[in-house]
Amino acid sequence: MVTWNVATVDPPDDLTSLLHLNDPEGPDLYEVFSGPLRFVSDTIFDDPWSQVFMSTLAPLNYVKGLLLLFFCKLEHLSFIRDIQATYTRTGIYGYWGNKGGVSVRLSFYGHMLCFLNCHLAAHMNYASERVDEFEYIMDKLVFNCEIAPKIADHK
Repeated sequence: MVTWNVATVDPPDDLTSLLHLNDPEGPDLYEVFSGPLRFVSDTIFDDPWSQVFMSTLAPLNYVKGLLLLFFCKLEHLSFIRDIQATYTRTGIYGYWGNKGGVSVRLSFYGHMLCFLNCHLAAHMNYASERVDEFEYIMDKLVFNCEIAPKIADHK
């Protein structure tokens, strides 16, 4: 599995190294967080990372998953179950959605996986606020699932 935060950087021209495309046992899953939005158009159209990932991975039998640019090899698709997505706001009084966490959980061959992406307070002088926001997200973000309702219940 490969996962990373690309922030607001544009994708490189060649993704071969980044995606380990020359590795015969390459990743089965990719997850990328490319927010925050840079342009209003990113809310209407796919962002540059979505476009380059789809054009690169689709010919290799990967399909776009739900939210957070989640991709899996086509051969694994029938073994993905119980997909849920949710979010927790930590921005201004929990109402403004500029900060917080977005999460997707799923069963992959019976293993409960959870991907969490957070956009938290920036800069070193806000380190304690980031920890508080992260702990808040870990506490408040709950899935509608008896087996693994909390983030920490997943692998």
